[in-house]
Amino acid sequence: MIKRFLAVAGIVACIVFCAHFLSAEEETANTLKGTVQEVAEDGSYIVINDEKMMIGDGLLGYTNMEAGDEVELVLEEIDQQKVVVDFDYIDM
Repeated sequence: MIKRFLAVAGIVACIVFCAHFLSAEEETANTLKGTVQEVAEDGSYIVINDEKMMIGDGLLGYTNMEAGDEVELVLEEIDQQKVVVDFDYIDM
């Protein structure tokens, strides 16, 4: 009886574990340091190292970045697009 219970519990745990990875959006986080080259007028994106990155919804309206600022960005790749989810000014 206990062996049967443990077998069923193991199968359920495996299904839950696998379902989590199958349903999750493909997302990876990383950081990037550099000089801001361009900022969209509406603040929706910035360009650093000739690479355009969208500003995450949580940061829209809160960023005051300007061209020439030295920043460190926290990026997430969502639907094959780099999105800034956090940032900090740095001295390079």
